[in-house]
Amino acid sequence: MTGLWVVMSSTSTTSVARAGGSFDAVLDRTTVESTGTPTIDLSIVDLRTTDGAELGQAVALHTGTELVASLDLDPGTPLEAILPDGSRRQATVRGHDGLTGVSAVRLDGGAVPGATIEPHGHLVASDHPPMVTEARADGWSHATMAIAAPDAEPGDVVVDDDGKVTALVTSRTDEGATATPIAVVARVAAQLFESGEAAHPWLGVRARDARDGEGVVITHVVPNSPADRHDITAGMIITGVGQTPVVSVGELLTELRAHRPGDKVTIELLVGAITRRVVLDVGDTVDAPG
Repeated sequence: MTGLWVVMSSTSTTSVARAGGSFDAVLDRTTVESTGTPTIDLSIVDLRTTDGAELGQAVALHTGTELVASLDLDPGTPLEAILPDGSRRQATVRGHDGLTGVSAVRLDGGAVPGATIEPHGHLVASDHPPMVTEARADGWSHATMAIAAPDAEPGDVVVDDDGKVTALVTSRTDEGATATPIAVVARVAAQLFESGEAAHPWLGVRARDARDGEGVVITHVVPNSPADRHDITAGMIITGVGQTPVVSVGELLTELRAHRPGDKVTIELLVGAITRRVVLDVGDTVDAPG
């Protein structure tokens, strides 16, 4: 993988823009292949209010009626969806998660072809690491990636050079856009479709990537948090969650999000030269102070 591409959509045209560069073309196999960019076959749906106001886009998680977007709308809000073939259907907001910016949208009247999303594949391309130098690895924050595509908007899809979906753009500022890794998007969306709400695991530490790449350095432990109750302290280095090694805050957060509050999880720690394993009950962000 050598780069990332942001897939943007309007009512009639889908285009591809290289993150950090400039490239625009109608998204079809001939155009994409002839310019050396990946062949991408996504099911992108444009969303509007019932009175016709444009809201942005959603993408199919798989072949079905479940769509993900980034819309701060109340559950039950009715929408109009414009499918790739130009047909129109009704859709309904199932839920929105303010922490990650992910929304779940249910499409009425049958399935659309699904996008290539592999929740356990690569999170981001190697030359665009998650934009995290220090983050709260407790569920209050989540690893994001910076997208240097000036026209990227929430709801746009990020793919790598293999055409694999890696992230969903969930916010933007004047400086650019940020995206949430697709593994996080998929897990949050699954909870939204199931219950309308997403639960966020809480470990109770803040952390940063270790400078030598050996793990995640704990910089602060919240009093009376799950970590504090198991004598985890600042300075310890988290090297794994369960059976999975972690070498960055982004990987740590992604592995934590595979669990729900109340689950037991094994945290592997490096304390000096000694490896320590702690089994603790994952907390919930609703219990986090402030």
